[in-house]
Formats: sequence, C-alpha cells, structure tokens
Amino acid sequence: MSKRIKVLIALGLMFLGFLFYPQINEDADSNCAALEKRALRVMSTSADESLVMIFLKGLSNGAVSADAAKEAYPHVPPALGCAIGYFFGGFQFDEES
Repeated sequence: MSKRIKVLIALGLMFLGFLFYPQINEDADSNCAALEKRALRVMSTSADESLVMIFLKGLSNGAVSADAAKEAYPHVPPALGCAIGYFFGGFQFDEES
C-alpha cells in the first residue's frame, strides 16, 4: 500500500471515531441524544434539582440538541454538529461556563 492510502485510511478511521464516539460513550442512539445526555449529566451534578434531571433524562431524544446544532452550524448535518458540540462544548454545556 502506498503512503497516501495509509494516510487516507488513518484519517477516515479518525473521522469515524470522532463521529461515533459520543454515541458509544453515552450509550445513546445518536450524537444529538449523546450531547443531551452529557448536558443533563453536567447539569445534574451542579444542580439540586436531581429528581427533575432524572425525569428529563427519560425524555431526552436529541431533538433539542439537533435544533441547536442546526442554528450553530447551518451548513453542517445535525449529527456532525452535535459531535462538534460534544467534543468542543459548542453549546456551553461544560461545567466552567
């Protein structure tokens, strides 16, 4: 195999890892659902309303994150926008914010 093919394969595997890691890490059906689970987990550790957060976890399906991803990154598919938000905190879900 040539060096270019190896580099392309490595870049493809890294992209797939970037794209599918949030779903696997959060045990979610989509990147947007994983982003919502992460946000709820961060909020539940810092809030006293843990019962409300437990209820919201059952309702989380990724629709809110998908809408936020469409607004933040209008030229990117929502699944990719949610992956960007998951890794880089693009929607301000980090504890520091």
